Amino acid sequence: MVQGCLTGISSTANVISPIVFSPLTAWFLSETAPFNFRGFSLACAGFAMLIALTVSINMRPAELQPDSK
Repeated sequence: MVQGCLTGISSTANVISPIVFSPLTAWFLSETAPFNFRGFSLACAGFAMLIALTVSINMRPAELQPDSK
């Protein structure tokens, strides 16, 4: 379960990391941002990782069904 949790967090970080360092982030950190929330893209990445962590913690192992021979 722990390995699945860490793998989920790692894969989510691998998907989100290019987004964090994109021109969108530079736009939100600039003076011409659409609203005054400089850490918006970082907050989005944090929320996505929190969701991935929650989903991975709530996963249950598959139940094995007995063979009917």
